[in-house]
Formats: sequence, structure tokens, C-alpha cells
Amino acid sequence: MRKRIAALIALSSFAGAAHAAASPTRTINGKLSLSQKAKGEEVTPADRPDPPKPSASAKLLALADANRDGSATYAELSSFVSARIQRRVAARHAQLDRDHDGRVTRAEVGKMDSARFARFDLDRDGAFTAVELSRVMALETASRLELAFAKLDTDGNSRCDLAELEQHRAAVLVAEAAAAEQKDSKRTEQAKAGGPTVF
Repeated sequence: MRKRIAALIALSSFAGAAHAAASPTRTINGKLSLSQKAKGEEVTPADRPDPPKPSASAKLLALADANRDGSATYAELSSFVSARIQRRVAARHAQLDRDHDGRVTRAEVGKMDSARFARFDLDRDGAFTAVELSRVMALETASRLELAFAKLDTDGNSRCDLAELEQHRAAVLVAEAAAAEQKDSKRTEQAKAGGPTVF
């Protein structure tokens, strides 16, 4: 079966390449010229321009929008974020749990400071499990997620659509550019004054 599929793919690739080599590009931006229309020629899929790639905001919305209505509620976004956290926590816990007993002890994470370790060890038994780590991460994320959703939902309809996500992303990019510009001007001023340069 795999050989047949591979053969079909190879054959279709070869046929597509042969067609492209035999007939030069017939259209400009997927449109026929008047003479081509008069001859009865048609636009083929190969003549059409590639569709634009979805933005990061569009990708996020596609992942979070569980009911596919074009927007994400707080519940949908929270569910998406929770599932993502669970996967990351499981992977991180597996890395930290060197003896694979399901518990991460202080000895296994010697470089972690004691306050951070205590934050994850909810039952104070000297180790933390994936469940404890997950619970801590969920609590810490929940408050930040509520604030983030409130910022994203600019029209106050309890949903975030693509326009709101794109608007927020544009505002973030503008703020990052302004911060970089401010840092560059500070560097220039310090260089002119002969002082230490901040990088």
C-alpha cells in the first residue's frame, strides 16, 4: 500500500513538473489575458497564486476556537491553555524525575532554590508530583489568563475574534518597537557623553 501511494505521489509530481516545463506560466497573478480568454483558455490551479499564510493570531484562534464559530470565549481559551500546560508539565516533570518514580525530590533538582521547590511541593512531603506541579501552574496561569482575556476582548462581548487578536498583536509590536527605539536612543546619548553603553 505504501509503495502504491509513493508511486502515485511520484507520478503526480512528475506529471506536474512535465506540464510546467511544457507550458510556460500562462497567467499573471492567476488572471488570463484578453487573448487567452478569446482562445477559451482557463485558469488552472497551477496558475493561481499561493494563498496567504495564516498569521500567528489566526493560528491561535484556530486552535482555541473549539466550536469553530470564528471567536474564542474565555472557556475555550482556558481549555486550550490548560491542555497545553498539562502537556508541558508532563514533559517537564519527566525531565526532572531522574529516577522515574513519579516524584521529584530535592536531590533530583539540586540547582532549584528552596523557595521555588517549596512552591511546587504542595503537601510538604519533600517531593512534588506531576499533579502538584500541574496544580501550581494552573493556578498561576488562571489569574494571568483572566487579565489577558480582558485585554483581548476589546468590545466586551465575552469573545475574542481575529480582529481583536490582530489588534492586540499590532499594539504589542508597536510597544516593542518603541522600547527598542528608546533603548537605542539611550545608547546613543551614553556614547556621546562617553559613559558606559547599555546593551
